[in-house]
Amino acid sequence: MPEWSAEHVYDASDNKTQTDTDHDGDGIVDRRNTMIYDARGNLIRTETDEGADGTVDQWGEWTYDADDNRIENETSQGFATLWTYDTTGCMLQQAFTWPGSTASSWTENYTCDADLNRLTKEHDYGLDGVLDQRHVWTYDANGNVLSETRDGPDGNFVDGSLDYLENRSWNADSNQTLYEVDSDGDGALDRRIEWSYDSSGSHIQTAYGLDSADAAWAIANIVLDADGNAFTEEYDQGRDGTIEGRQTYTWTTCP
Repeated sequence: MPEWSAEHVYDASDNKTQTDTDHDGDGIVDRRNTMIYDARGNLIRTETDEGADGTVDQWGEWTYDADDNRIENETSQGFATLWTYDTTGCMLQQAFTWPGSTASSWTENYTCDADLNRLTKEHDYGLDGVLDQRHVWTYDANGNVLSETRDGPDGNFVDGSLDYLENRSWNADSNQTLYEVDSDGDGALDRRIEWSYDSSGSHIQTAYGLDSADAAWAIANIVLDADGNAFTEEYDQGRDGTIEGRQTYTWTTCP
């Protein structure tokens, strides 16, 4: 018996409508997540049923504008989020409201390029006009993210320093091949992930390393079925040939 399993259900438009999760492999559903969509395919409500006993324990609801941009979210816990956009569809701001509050608790402001790729994100957590964090992204000609830098997550607010860096690489088919992180801006990589693909572009291996000098300390090998879907994924934590974990996937044709 598997130690953990999840079963997903999709509608005719390939929208995921339900996920049943068995957290301990006893064959009993421990959590059911239900997703509901409008006629245009926008997610408008999620429901979480702990124990799958028919009682909704948590929910979230979303509304959209005429261009299908998400503009509002409310949750059963009392959180609320509002989104605003310019005439091109670039998201300009997210405003968050904590439970029990009637006014925005903090905001994030954004800019975009002509292709609506996000260029910057600025946080003002206290709504005091002082920027607490700033993100900047760069892209390749295909719109793939090449880098993300952050100024502020070290607790010194936005002061022009480099406090965080991500670099990404992509192959000619826009499959991601490399992800590197310098989580504190000291110039030393703290995490590295590499992806490998077969000749048809299917993902077949992930290698994890601590920094650019380390050989991968863990790998995940993926076996595909005849349709190119992942069938099994095996984890070798120490790269010593011992399989510490295995995930198995089954696929069915959507109605």
